[in-house]
Amino acid sequence: MRTKNIVPFVDVLFTFLLVFVSITMLLKAKVDSDSASYQQQNAIYLIVLNWEGKADLDLWSKDPQSHLVSFHRREGGQGSLFSLNRDCLGSETTEVGEFGEIVSKVNEEIIAIRGTFIGE
Repeated sequence: MRTKNIVPFVDVLFTFLLVFVSITMLLKAKVDSDSASYQQQNAIYLIVLNWEGKADLDLWSKDPQSHLVSFHRREGGQGSLFSLNRDCLGSETTEVGEFGEIVSKVNEEIIAIRGTFIGE
């Protein structure tokens, strides 16, 4: 009677599993780099709002096609060239020093315009 040796089968199975995991990781890395490059696009114009203090000011903008960008909607939607790059939360991001003075003055909201449309 001859017994079957399953060691070669297990080796081949683990090799296929390793190849599958490697390809999956490479594809995921490609998707992550694509989304990072989208976030680093250059803007033609920047709308910047700076302020001092603990207030939470919000920057809103609408393009000629009525795409609205605000803290509720960071991207303007399908066909929009506007995006909210930085949303400051006012008092939540302001650091107060030992004597009550404001240490961090990075209160800033930024909307990037990546292109232009005909209109007002």
